[in-house]
Amino acid sequence: LFGPYFELWHKERIERKIQQKSIFAKKFKGKLEKREFLEYKFVDNKYTNPTTTIIYGNNCLLINWSEDPIAVKINNKEIAKSHLNYFNILWNS
Repeated sequence: LFGPYFELWHKERIERKIQQKSIFAKKFKGKLEKREFLEYKFVDNKYTNPTTTIIYGNNCLLINWSEDPIAVKINNKEIAKSHLNYFNILWNS
């Protein structure tokens, strides 16, 4: 559904027992397979965008999945906390 990197990541993540929470657009509901250590929720399609945000430790990784993908990694405790707060607002709504 999301390409080969998606599958490689989940294989590695499961082997390392890394927990992941993800928020997807409703258009993917019923298309995602259940995986170990993965929880996901859905938001209305109008709230999605082509940028993925990955938050781990004091890091925030922003990936734009355009024709020419670009990634920006920010190592900053306050920025990571801010993005995690935004995620938690969506997750708990």
